[in-house]
Amino acid sequence: MPKTETDDLMSAIYAAALAPRHYDQTIDQLDGLLFNDDNTPRNMLQSKAQTAFEKDAEIHIIVARGIQERIGRIAITDQRFSSLINSSPNPAILFTRAGTVLAINAPARQRFGANIKTLADCIHDAEALRNIQAFKTSRGNEHVIAVASHKESGSESKTCFLVNSIDPALVGNAGAQVYLLSIIDLGFSDHSITLFRSAFALTKAETEVAVLIASGSRLSEIATKRSVAEDTIRTQIKSIKTKTATKDIPSLVRLLCGFAAGTSASPVLKRTETADGYITLQDGRRLAFVEQGAPNGRAVLMFHNTPYGVQLPAAAIEQAYRENLRFIAPYRTGYGDSDLISNCTGDQLVTQVAHDHKALLDALGISKALVISQAGGAAFGLRFASLYPAATMGLIGISRAPIWRDEWMHDMPKQQRFVFRLTKYTPKLLPVIAWSMVACLESSYAAQFIYNGCKDSVADRKAAENKETIDLLAKGTVAAMYKSLEGFCRECAIAQMDFTEEARQSPHKFNLLHGDDDKVVGLNQSQTFCDEVPGTTLEIVENAGLLLFHSHWPRVLDAVKRAMR
Repeated sequence: MPKTETDDLMSAIYAAALAPRHYDQTIDQLDGLLFNDDNTPRNMLQSKAQTAFEKDAEIHIIVARGIQERIGRIAITDQRFSSLINSSPNPAILFTRAGTVLAINAPARQRFGANIKTLADCIHDAEALRNIQAFKTSRGNEHVIAVASHKESGSESKTCFLVNSIDPALVGNAGAQVYLLSIIDLGFSDHSITLFRSAFALTKAETEVAVLIASGSRLSEIATKRSVAEDTIRTQIKSIKTKTATKDIPSLVRLLCGFAAGTSASPVLKRTETADGYITLQDGRRLAFVEQGAPNGRAVLMFHNTPYGVQLPAAAIEQAYRENLRFIAPYRTGYGDSDLISNCTGDQLVTQVAHDHKALLDALGISKALVISQAGGAAFGLRFASLYPAATMGLIGISRAPIWRDEWMHDMPKQQRFVFRLTKYTPKLLPVIAWSMVACLESSYAAQFIYNGCKDSVADRKAAENKETIDLLAKGTVAAMYKSLEGFCRECAIAQMDFTEEARQSPHKFNLLHGDDDKVVGLNQSQTFCDEVPGTTLEIVENAGLLLFHSHWPRVLDAVKRAMR
C-alpha cells in the first residue's frame, strides 16, 4: 500500500474513533482503502508490505481504542446511572460519598425539580441527613440503611429514606462509591386511597373515615373533623367492616396499611412490564436476563440478535401476557451485565452459551421451553436444541438461518458488508468500528444511523420510522455493548460459520420466518438452508425486512402459539 494511502488509512482510523457523526463517510473511506470490489483485502499478494502495514496499523488501532475508552466512559456511565435509578418506582437519587447528585429519576424530578445538585437539596431533616452521612463514612458491613423523617412529606405521615450502597462495577467505575436513595412516604397517598375505595366499593365518606381510623384518630376526633355525630361515624365504621370483611378496628387498620404499603411500593408497575434478573453460574460468572410477558406463563427462551434484541415491543409484551407467554431473554456472555468468558471463541463459545442458557432454565425451575432466535442468534438457538433436545419444545428462527456462504457477502448493504469484511480480514480494527457504532447509537444521530443501515429495504425504512423501533435498536445495542465490545466482535466471526450439518443432525428443525424484502440477510439464504436441511419450514413474511421481529411481531407471536399447541 503506497505511503499516501497508508497515511489516509491512519487518518480514517482516527476519524472513526473521534467522529461517529461522520460514520458513513469514514466507512466509505476505510472500505475503499482496505478492500477490493471482490471482498478481498487490497495488496493481499504483497505479503511483506501487508505485514509491515499491519504492524504499523496495530499501533494506531491501540491508540484509537485508548482515545475511545477515555471519551466514551462518561456517556456510558451516565447511561448506567439512568438505568439504575429508573428501575425504582419511587423517587430515587443516585449520589456520591461527597453528597453530589449524579442522577435522579422522573418521580424525584417531579418532587424536587431538575436542578438539585447535592443531597442537602433533597433532605431537609438535619438529623436524617446526619444519619445518612454517618452511613456513608462508616466502615461496617452494612450495605443498606433506612432513615425516617417527619419533615419531608408536608403532612402528618412520615417519610423514609432507603439508602443502598451500590457496587461500583454496576456503574462502570471501580474507583468510586455510589449510593442509591429511594424515598418512601409512609402514609396514605391519593393513589392508594383511590385504589382502596375502588377495591372495596366504599363511599367517599367511608373511605375518609377508614383513613382517619388507620391514621390513629379517635372516634370523637373523626366526628369533629367531619362535622357529624359520633353515631354517624359508628354506622359508617360498621358499613366499612362489612364491605372489607374485617371483624374489628385493628383488622381494618392492618388491611388499609398493608394495602397502602403494597401500592406505594410499586405504584406504576404493570404485570406485563419487563423484569430484570441474573444468576451466578457454576464458574462464578454472572448471567443477566430479561423476562417479559406472563410471569408464570409458558416459557419461550429467546436468543437475541447480534448485538441487540432482548427487549420486545411494548404491545408485544402486553399480548404475550394475555397469551400466557413468558419470554426469557438472557444476555449472552460479554453482553449487557453478563460477564465475558475469556479465551472462548467460535464453536466453543456457541456450546458454552447453550450450557449457560440451560443453567438459567434450571435455576428458574423450567424443564422445557420453546426456543426462538433472532437473526444472529440462530447458531446459538440451534446448538441449544441440539445439546438439550428434551428441554426444547420447538425451534423458531427469525430473519436468519445458521448458514453461511462467502459469496453472499457481495450482496450485503455497504454498512453490514464492511463489518463482515473487517471480521474476516482485519479483525483488530473491528473494535474501533464497533465503538463508533455504539457512539452513533447513543447520540442524536441514532435514528439516521439506523435508517442508513436499512435504507436498501422499503420495509425496513418504514419500520425505522417508528420511534419505538428506533429506541429498541439503539438503546438495545448500547445496553448490550456498554461493558465490552468483545462479545459483539466474537459473534461477528460466528456469523460467518456454517451450521447446516449440525442442523441436519438435530432432532429439532427450524421453522424460519423471513421477510421478502430483507436486503441484509437475503431470503435466498433461508431458502438454501431449507434445501440443505430436510424438515425445515419457511414462512415468507410479506412487506418485511431484517426488522421483522419488531415490525411484524404479531406474526412472530402467532408462530410461537402454533409451536406450543
